[in-house]
Amino acid sequence: MSNLDWEALARVPTLVVLMGLSALPEITARLLEHGADPDSPAAVIASGTLPAQRTVVATLATLATRVAEEGLEPPATLVIGEVVQVREHLSAEVVGLTHPARRLVSQL
Repeated sequence: MSNLDWEALARVPTLVVLMGLSALPEITARLLEHGADPDSPAAVIASGTLPAQRTVVATLATLATRVAEEGLEPPATLVIGEVVQVREHLSAEVVGLTHPARRLVSQL
């Protein structure tokens, strides 16, 4: 990961990292070292779209610790930025994984 432009990544308004859970402590540390706001909303979504989906929402500064405490496992997606706050309005939990439309789609 040393070949990445961490300074540029620390400035983007929304950063999404696929399959980066094992490197989460390094990712968050490098972003913070290069000027990312420690209070930026951040989330890790493990097993996204599946019934076993688990999500941890925290700040960039506390995310790695919170994910370790919750014991999230891959596969997972990391999202950093204000977009994380939209989660409450768009998450599968709002509609519910057992919503009739969800069951219909899963049967196709």
